[in-house]
Amino acid sequence: MFYFLNFESKMILVLIFGMLFSYLLTKLWIYLEHQKGIHQFVREEMVDKSIKEKTPTMGGVPLFLATNLALLVVDPFLFKDDHFRLLFFFSIPFLCIGLIDDLLKIIKKNANGISPLTRVILEILIIFLFLYFSSYQLPSEWVFHFPNTILYLGGFFLFISTFIILGSINAVNLSDGMDGLLGFLYLFSLLPFIIASLLKKEWGISLYLLALYGSIFSFLRFNMHPAKIFMGDVGSLYLGSIFAFVAYLLHLEYIIPIAGFLFMIEAISVILQVFFFKLKKKRIFLMTPIHHHFELKGVKEWKVVMVFALIGFIMSVISILLVL
Repeated sequence: MFYFLNFESKMILVLIFGMLFSYLLTKLWIYLEHQKGIHQFVREEMVDKSIKEKTPTMGGVPLFLATNLALLVVDPFLFKDDHFRLLFFFSIPFLCIGLIDDLLKIIKKNANGISPLTRVILEILIIFLFLYFSSYQLPSEWVFHFPNTILYLGGFFLFISTFIILGSINAVNLSDGMDGLLGFLYLFSLLPFIIASLLKKEWGISLYLLALYGSIFSFLRFNMHPAKIFMGDVGSLYLGSIFAFVAYLLHLEYIIPIAGFLFMIEAISVILQVFFFKLKKKRIFLMTPIHHHFELKGVKEWKVVMVFALIGFIMSVISILLVL
């Protein structure tokens, strides 16, 4: 509808439409889930388990719909952009894995969805396909990009890249455990990639990320404490895939642990907890991911989210300085 406009106008419009559609669709989704009695199932150890279990879930569905509807309205010809197509088509399988996982939890009426092994195998297959279709099928592309430096990894590239992308996606997924936490962290982590995509003239990626940014911004209106809806795995896996894939498409792999610093900390806390429990039958943290440790220590949920958000903002600024 607005494809004839200049790029600057499209940037503003996808951001606005992302916010508008996200607000309307999320509100509708909450109403429908309340009508159907669909809600979240959480772990027994949670401090406010009884309250959170009554909260609607799978907010990633309206988030995804709002983002892509905004893009479709503003410029339906974006599918001509190779990198846009890659982001769109390879984020959908992760969205589907998350959706199935959430639906299984609802059907079984507990917090267990797809088995971890099944999920990892599916995710690895998708990542391999992404790397293949992203021009990485050529040995000359098997490199890591750092500021002013290219590191050739040869055959190790596929193994290391799969590990990084898989870890990044699931690290984002682990961060979705408190009202507004993932939303705030993701908004900050997305900024350096938006700026980098503009600098690199990756217009398709830029518009995709701006539409997503607007959608998350509005979604936070319903996800902040006390949350009226949760993202669910359908949302966190979708966002995680965008975060990891964009880094590779823009050749900014080194930005992942900086922009996504707290995502990495969340994942590392889980790994350390499991490792030490199996080794010494002792727990390092009261509960993982680490944001729950602070919650069980008596820190108010909103305080944990705000402190994490502040750290996320600082790491975002550092990331932006590196990509400029």
